[in-house]
Amino acid sequence: MGQLDDFAKLELVNLITNEVSNHTGIADKTLAEFIITLHENSKDYSTFKQQLTELGSEFPDTFIANLDRLISTVKKSQKSSKSKKSKKVKKNVNDTKKDKISRNIDLFPALAKADDYEAAENFRKEIEKNSEVVAAEVKDTLNEFEEIIKFNNNKKRERSADYEDGRRDTKRDDRRDERRRDDRRADTRDDRRTDGRRDDRRENRRGRSRHIF
Repeated sequence: MGQLDDFAKLELVNLITNEVSNHTGIADKTLAEFIITLHENSKDYSTFKQQLTELGSEFPDTFIANLDRLISTVKKSQKSSKSKKSKKVKKNVNDTKKDKISRNIDLFPALAKADDYEAAENFRKEIEKNSEVVAAEVKDTLNEFEEIIKFNNNKKRERSADYEDGRRDTKRDDRRDERRRDDRRADTRDDRRTDGRRDDRRENRRGRSRHIF
């Protein structure tokens, strides 16, 4: 016949204890709890009455009916209370969800729109197209960069070649100048040698002239 929570069961134990005490003069909570448990384990009033009778309670039918009414009334009251609480909790949860959804719609209006598969497909195609364009531009940029590198390398080689040619020309000029200096030194030696011969001839002439006189 359903279960009771602790508070409702305590309230019911007090009611049944008072009822049994009024009928028998015995105020026994353990007996009241036993009667409540027996009722919970009975599928209907007939089963409850049969079990009490079989246990030798010798309660009159009106008293058993009154016990059944009290227990059933408390259970229905608790069930109704639980149902109201459940509905209230559910309503609060639903309201919270609605509020959250409403806030999300305000924050992200685009996400609240229905799915547009055609627009999504067009967007995907546009991305692919843009990706191809970007890839082509990157490739062109890399090719231009390679051409610049090749040009700079060629310039470096040309400058290096010009530098080497200049060094060779400088060396040739240096050797040419050195040869010229050597030639001038040789000419100077020849001139000195020639002048020495002239001086010798003059001395010889002077000597012969003194000899004659």
